[in-house]
Amino acid sequence: MTNKRSIITLATSMLFVRGAVYFQHTNDKSEMFVRSSRPSQYEMKPLANEASSSTEDGAIMSSSSSSSSSSSSSSSSSSSSSSSNSSSENSKKPESEAPKITSRAVISDSGLPTAGNWTDDFKNVNQNNALGIAGQFNVFARNMDTTQNHPVDGNFATQTVKTQSWVVNGNKSLSYVQNNITSDGDSIGFNSDTLILGQSFNYNPDFQWGRPAINGIRLDTAPKNLRQDANGSKYIDFDAEFNRLSTSSENIAHYSKNNVPIVTNYYGLITFDVTNIPAKDNIKYMTVKASDLSGMNNRLNVTGVAANQRIVITVDTTGVNDVSTTNLTFVNGTEDKGIFFNYYNEAGQSNFAGNVNLGTTNDNIGAVLAPQATVTLATTAFKGNIVAKNFINNYMGEQSGNYSDIAVPTTDTPSSKPKLLSVPDIDFGDHKIGSQNSVVGEWRGNFALEGHLTSSKILQLP
Repeated sequence: MTNKRSIITLATSMLFVRGAVYFQHTNDKSEMFVRSSRPSQYEMKPLANEASSSTEDGAIMSSSSSSSSSSSSSSSSSSSSSSSNSSSENSKKPESEAPKITSRAVISDSGLPTAGNWTDDFKNVNQNNALGIAGQFNVFARNMDTTQNHPVDGNFATQTVKTQSWVVNGNKSLSYVQNNITSDGDSIGFNSDTLILGQSFNYNPDFQWGRPAINGIRLDTAPKNLRQDANGSKYIDFDAEFNRLSTSSENIAHYSKNNVPIVTNYYGLITFDVTNIPAKDNIKYMTVKASDLSGMNNRLNVTGVAANQRIVITVDTTGVNDVSTTNLTFVNGTEDKGIFFNYYNEAGQSNFAGNVNLGTTNDNIGAVLAPQATVTLATTAFKGNIVAKNFINNYMGEQSGNYSDIAVPTTDTPSSKPKLLSVPDIDFGDHKIGSQNSVVGEWRGNFALEGHLTSSKILQLP
């Protein structure tokens, strides 16, 4: 037998990270390979008969090792039989080696199913509401940064992702990256049920150690399913969506601008009294100054809100570029409310384009609408939805759901408009100019009256 395998006993002390050690003896040369639970920290070549690895760090697919074990245990079999079995095993790839391919049409270049449109997956979204499709993602941003060692939990939709090796972004539902992914390390990880890639991405199903790659970056943790934009289509039109979200923010701010609560601050206990602000569709809309909320370790209490009413707070960012609410705690029943924060520059009549440093200590599900701003999440307790131009994740905890979307309010209009009355061919006769009880001047013929005619009104002729 030309290819010999031997069992090597090492009588020395060895220290390994958690993983598995492989020995291979070929042509009188012994080689050892280590598969660690942190694949981006080592360089390793696969064994000659190893065809796959897991989609999760530290896990070793059973097909290769079982094939090797089978070969060892049946060493008495003929050489040709062993070679045939080995070749057969190598030709088969385990299901978990690569993301699942669905029954959708397949893109010829990448072999991935086509993405389709978000309306195929989220059929009950009302685009007339404030968040619309953005409310189906815990993070909805043009750019997403997770290089601070904390992943985005829940799901996300973004044009670009900046991440690093140890960070595995997304852990539920469907996520979407449209344009670009970069990593500070040599690998990336995504753990969503489904990850949709933009058309420009290059997907390689067998890049290194049996693992796939996206744009040449090894995918150490892969989603269960992958799909991709095709034929110039986009799963989400971010330009259109951010225009719509900016308009939603503006309309909410305009509706709320005169709804100013009574604000008190007693040693960090901030109270917004909205008793005199009427609710619209069971929502209390209000506008507060950025200075009313800014600071660290403040507590917020909103009074004058019924048990079944919700709260929408527009933060007027006039004159400021940074708004920070680090470690904000909701108290006295406010912690049971899902609060919607809208950031808008009232004086400039424009969407806020500065920085929001957000941190809450309660886990009530809320929402942040800042479509032109940079939002940095600074605590793990926040749950809900964040809409931002740029999202930076310093800390993020487990996500348990989405904020229940709201309608965009509009200014109330009168229930009926004044009617235009036509009064033809009436001769009012001649009147003295300057008389106390007469109209001014002389006039005959056809004319129209607008509004309500009273004895104290002066008629306006068209």
